[in-house]
Amino acid sequence: MTKKDLATLRRRFAPEKNDISIIRGCFVNEKREIVSTFSKSPLSLPESEAEHYLSSFKKTLGGAAGRNQFMLPVHTEDAAGHLLRQLQTSELTDDTSIEQLYKTIIDGLEIEGSYLILAMHDAYSIPYKKSDEHAEQPDFSDKVFNYIMVTVCPVKLTKPLLTFFRDDRDFHTVEPDLAVGSPVLGFMYPVLEDGWADINSALYYTKDPADLHADFIDAIFQTAAPDSSTDQREAFYGVL
Repeated sequence: MTKKDLATLRRRFAPEKNDISIIRGCFVNEKREIVSTFSKSPLSLPESEAEHYLSSFKKTLGGAAGRNQFMLPVHTEDAAGHLLRQLQTSELTDDTSIEQLYKTIIDGLEIEGSYLILAMHDAYSIPYKKSDEHAEQPDFSDKVFNYIMVTVCPVKLTKPLLTFFRDDRDFHTVEPDLAVGSPVLGFMYPVLEDGWADINSALYYTKDPADLHADFIDAIFQTAAPDSSTDQREAFYGVL
């Protein structure tokens, strides 16, 4: 997947440009209990609220290759790969697959505190190019890249704040409340390769290059985590 492809997809996460059909979420507390789940369309949300969701997905496509971003294999004949394919082809409308995704993440992910699982589906119409030798569509047709993204965001208690209230033009304390933070990990499936969907690969993201969350990778992809940048650096100095 090229930097150009990533940049194109990242630009789609603007409220005025997005064509995301659905966002699904699952709030999990510190005891690994599901507090609530939801399904909503970004187009039905207030712009400020939609921006928060879109920003989380956009960040999941950020970072540097080999440091925050890693290509992972997907074996579609396995149970893990079958679930990813079902999520993608159903465009996140199959409740059974969504519930299985939530369960797999909750059972496999080792993370402190509460967190929010977010998933979305998007259909990107790739402009048709006559130079595309593999395309079978007529010249006026576009190829549609259907993909999903899943991200995990920590949910933490905010600190008490002294805030200005316009109603009485005075300052008052706002009590602590739960707030969603930036994603710590996530992935996109499938990946875009030469204008086509590669269903045998996923693009994985981790916020902390030193922690790839191998437990999550094993649970979702049933594959070993790649070496982190820290592991690679330690291995390099170990040879010297």
